[in-house]
Amino acid sequence: MDGQPVVLVPQPSGPDAGSDFISDQLSLSQAYFRALRIANGDSTRTISELAKMRPDLTLKQVAKVLSEAKLCPDVKDGSDWREFVRSKKQLTTELPKFLISGLIPEKALTFLVAPSYNCKTWFALACGKAISTGKPVWGFNGPREAVSVLYHVPEMHEALVRQYMEKLEIEDSEMFLVRTMEQEVWPLDHARMIESSKRRAVFLDTTGYFNPADEESSYKQSLDFARLVYHLLNAGCRGLVGLYHPPKYSSSETVWTLENSILGSAGYGGILRSCLRMRNLNPDTNESNPHVYVEGLKNPSLKPFQLEGIPLRMKVPPGESPTLQTIVGSKTKRGAPSKLNEPTLNKLTELLKEGLSDREIGGHLGVDHKTVAKWKRIIEGCKPAGE
Repeated sequence: MDGQPVVLVPQPSGPDAGSDFISDQLSLSQAYFRALRIANGDSTRTISELAKMRPDLTLKQVAKVLSEAKLCPDVKDGSDWREFVRSKKQLTTELPKFLISGLIPEKALTFLVAPSYNCKTWFALACGKAISTGKPVWGFNGPREAVSVLYHVPEMHEALVRQYMEKLEIEDSEMFLVRTMEQEVWPLDHARMIESSKRRAVFLDTTGYFNPADEESSYKQSLDFARLVYHLLNAGCRGLVGLYHPPKYSSSETVWTLENSILGSAGYGGILRSCLRMRNLNPDTNESNPHVYVEGLKNPSLKPFQLEGIPLRMKVPPGESPTLQTIVGSKTKRGAPSKLNEPTLNKLTELLKEGLSDREIGGHLGVDHKTVAKWKRIIEGCKPAGE
């Protein structure tokens, strides 16, 4: 069909005259193409020529909108199929971008996986702030230009969300909008959800409110949800981040995989390009000073790292943190603490010389602060009271 002139007909008169035509959730209109005709002094353009004027859209999208807007013939027999496939040289050489380098890819689905009280919301809001300001977070670069954020959190009262935002120093701006429990949930295929997601990064806190599946472990139902995400991204959403509760059976796992983190994970396929699983290492997850381990399960070259405090700040950077299995798997199956062997003793001695707190030392050694305190008493030649 490329090479055939597209006749840009005048806009029809009547009650609908002047109204924008929106097809497949794309902001293309008859008025837009009519303006092109006037600006360029003629009434014909090939589909490829029009597509070049809208680099944010694919050739397929332009052709579809033109067809539905009746600005070009609607080919019923499929003879225009070549417009919708690519040869090698027609494929782009531009690699996928990130909204936050290594953590949140653009035009893809990201899952933040953790049980309740493991700082998912704090993590997500901090990422949203970085995306909406174009600034780095925890040493990870944000987007080159700030991207608007829409944060859906239907399980939280708006006053509590405001407290979170104030703690994170998120400014009042159209760049960061929220929907809380006081508003109804918009399904992913709702017209307002689609329109509001265009040119924005969207956070779903939590995904369960937006996934229509009644059996998340079902491959087919996961695929259905993935299709909803796919359509939202193709409509112009810059990236989708879903906060997700892992299966209860995997809460004690120390080796994380997609399979034990996300039910029906195979159904998401390549649309899921990032999966970050988190765990609050504090024995009491309600403590006001959380210590969070983060590991990427579908993030090439991303090494585990640790965060602490509120707002979350880097504690142990990527490349320096031991794995979760090393940290919590250092305990035996019966829960007995690790022995103070010679390598651990040497490391402990070095950390003590640095003046670190018991909690900080525990983070480096993969044990809790009580074990560190016990080891310190052993080094000093004392035994704990009662022993």
